[in-house]
Amino acid sequence: MKRIIERLKETTIPHRLFMFFAVIMFLGMSAGTYMYNDIYSALFVFFFSILTLWLFIKYRKIEMDISKQTYRYSMLAIFFLFLLIQGFIVYNIPLGYYSDFIIVREQAIHLSQDYHIQPQFYTYFHFYPYQINIVIVIDWLYRILGDYSRVELFSAAIVNMSAILAGMTVFNVSRNKLYALFTAIFCNIFSVFCLKTYMPYTNNIGMIFPILMLYVYSADIKKLKKILLISIIVVVGSRIKITTIIPFIGLVLIEAYYILKTRHYKTLALSVGTIVVLYGCFITLHNALLNKMEYKDDPVLKHGFVYYFAMGQNSETAGQYSKEIGTLGDSIYQIRSMNGDEYFRDKAISYVKERSIIGHIKFFVGKIAYCWGEVRLDHLKICRYDNILIAIQHYTWYFALMLMCLGVFLIRHKKYMVFFLGIIGVVAYLYLSEAGARYAIMYAPIVFAMMGWTMSILKKI
Repeated sequence: MKRIIERLKETTIPHRLFMFFAVIMFLGMSAGTYMYNDIYSALFVFFFSILTLWLFIKYRKIEMDISKQTYRYSMLAIFFLFLLIQGFIVYNIPLGYYSDFIIVREQAIHLSQDYHIQPQFYTYFHFYPYQINIVIVIDWLYRILGDYSRVELFSAAIVNMSAILAGMTVFNVSRNKLYALFTAIFCNIFSVFCLKTYMPYTNNIGMIFPILMLYVYSADIKKLKKILLISIIVVVGSRIKITTIIPFIGLVLIEAYYILKTRHYKTLALSVGTIVVLYGCFITLHNALLNKMEYKDDPVLKHGFVYYFAMGQNSETAGQYSKEIGTLGDSIYQIRSMNGDEYFRDKAISYVKERSIIGHIKFFVGKIAYCWGEVRLDHLKICRYDNILIAIQHYTWYFALMLMCLGVFLIRHKKYMVFFLGIIGVVAYLYLSEAGARYAIMYAPIVFAMMGWTMSILKKI
């Protein structure tokens, strides 16, 4: 106990705040695992997560020499093995699309034939302007692949590749090939049975950008090349799913602090300039595509952050989708034309004011529990043993989250703080905005990468 107290005294105040947040997050996700599983599945998840950690710590000194060539072939084997499983699921298991996915799919197919969005769906895309970008991407994929099932498989393959990148990121930061392979396998086991990883949409296609950014950030490459690659990833990713930039904000905050501390202002100016130029070029290309489609955004109907903030603060729905906000439909145009976002701002303020301080704490923990502890709704219906598959999936997720939080206490490396600050940003966004497990799962590769890094550190203790 004395050694632990001494170690805590040596940490900085920001690091102690990270530790406090890690504890809160661990408690929240543990509560979520219990709340959104039957008692037997929850006990299975808790027991095997602790057992796995105990076995790893007990036998962590076992060495396994893996050559560079074996490591590469193993990563390829993992990718193609899970791709075969994903292919079997795509062509044999009914996926059961949700309404948003159906709209995006149908408009992508229509776009490939007519290169126009059907007018009856203009309002939908005015509400959610980023959806038009994913429609364009799926349209291109549909034209190239020629069959929508292949587009679904491609979408699943992106998630598969994100898991591989999580493993490669672990190798970048730890130089440990075994834990890199373990990370890729665990991340793929988690995602392979998630229903929405097979639906070409912003969440799963956008999944690759945050982990790809952190892979490049952790790679041993020249600074100029790294800035250029990260800038491209951020600009493209932000047009697919705006929330992909959240981990980038964490990276910017940490790196800006060190740049200002060391007074490397040229690096800061180069980074900002590169992003501005690339973003300008990308927006020009994007607007040209929209003009060719004869489609134009309507800024009055566009749902901004205030809209999602109002939805995310509704205590009656626990911060999840709110019919009171979400079903206003065409009347939104009239509301915004008269008062802008004042209606939604007033709604959000009223929701916030009606909660006490204790109420805010409970609301916050409840949203963590739902977003990070609930993965059942995204599970495929495969066989009569679905509950076992769900428990295994939830076990890999809980184990990864547990080690991610543990890593905050063990690792003081700047890059780990960048990774974890990105997760804090995601949690903050999910607290303020609409809660949803599908939004948290989008950052699963980062969580698994932090799991693998923590395992490599535990081996050295």
